[in-house]
Amino acid sequence: MVDELNIKRMALTGKPVVIVPAHHTGGKAAETASEDDTEGMPHKLLLMEDAEVMLTRNIWTHQGLTNGTMGKISNSSTRLQ
Repeated sequence: MVDELNIKRMALTGKPVVIVPAHHTGGKAAETASEDDTEGMPHKLLLMEDAEVMLTRNIWTHQGLTNGTMGKISNSSTRLQ
């Protein structure tokens, strides 16, 4: 349901959407695993300029990339603001 809402909202903006597929390195099992089995890691990620994003786990705590950190997708060199 969340994915459907996000896709509808992105479509209404008229901005291009980039689909970033997951790069699987864990063999066939990783390619076919559900998001529940991979702790929420999707098979593809939909991104567009100005989209708000939030981390759902600690990635790099020393640099502030922690669960709940918010950011916005920017078109300047693929960095988060």
